[in-house]
Amino acid sequence: MTPKLKPQAALKVLPGAASGTAPGAAPKVQQPVVNAALEELLDYIRFAFTDIGFFTKGTPSYVIPLFRRIFGRALIDDEELKELTHIFHRLYGLFQEKKRPAAK
Repeated sequence: MTPKLKPQAALKVLPGAASGTAPGAAPKVQQPVVNAALEELLDYIRFAFTDIGFFTKGTPSYVIPLFRRIFGRALIDDEELKELTHIFHRLYGLFQEKKRPAAK
């Protein structure tokens, strides 16, 4: 079941609550990762999605540029890039575990 979005609840969030800064305080600014680091992640996503068959009914020419635009707008920092890389590696690893035949 998909969770229902409640816009009224979103309006009650205090500024800075999500970032851990006090209301009215300037949030911590991290340096965005360099483009080459982001491209490495996108290359891995392309590899993993191709290997698991995600692109059987399409091509990476839509999905990868979509990720590139989203990640570019987000100005991902080094820590976030590490976390995203871990997530995609873990997802790919879980797929590989499911793909292996069960031991007899």
